[in-house]
Amino acid sequence: MSQEPVPAHATDKSAAGAIRGHSIIEKDSSNEGQRLLLNCRLLPIEAVHQACEASGVPAQNQPILEVCVQSPTDCSLAAEGGADRVELCQAIELGGLSPSFGTIAAACQISPLPVIVLIRPRPGDFVYSPAEIDCVTKDLEQLKALGARGAAFGALTARGGVDRDALETWIAASHGLELVFHRAFDSSGALHE
Repeated sequence: MSQEPVPAHATDKSAAGAIRGHSIIEKDSSNEGQRLLLNCRLLPIEAVHQACEASGVPAQNQPILEVCVQSPTDCSLAAEGGADRVELCQAIELGGLSPSFGTIAAACQISPLPVIVLIRPRPGDFVYSPAEIDCVTKDLEQLKALGARGAAFGALTARGGVDRDALETWIAASHGLELVFHRAFDSSGALHE
């Protein structure tokens, strides 16, 4: 991967444009794509926010740094490291699974940051049975009472499309939580949905 920065585009008032203007995007020669360098060790999130502000990017369009954590202690460490919010999960080595209700409650009580809870009933693909969809629904119904700000979930059909029926069920059960479609997005064959 080459280290040559992509030139700035003065008329681009997006967060990516602001970041490009400060030479923190690198060209990926393997697929001619671009990759944002938002890793804390490479660029503090404060620098990203300053680049966006200096370029006139509206606050609602600025990137946020979300850190995956597995414990209440991790929430505090993420805050100290400059995170804007955390995604609480367990078993990151399996791609992330739903944490226990006790872990959720403790993390939400301790965390100085908004807590988004990953709701994923098992490792593997994102095609869920009716029983698994019901399990996720029941988990979502409990999150607000546990103090969570939001939930990250996703479901696909066997053909790789977004499982709209599962998502509609889960949205109805979320009771106003912030919702994030998780990494099932990367496995979808229908990204235009």
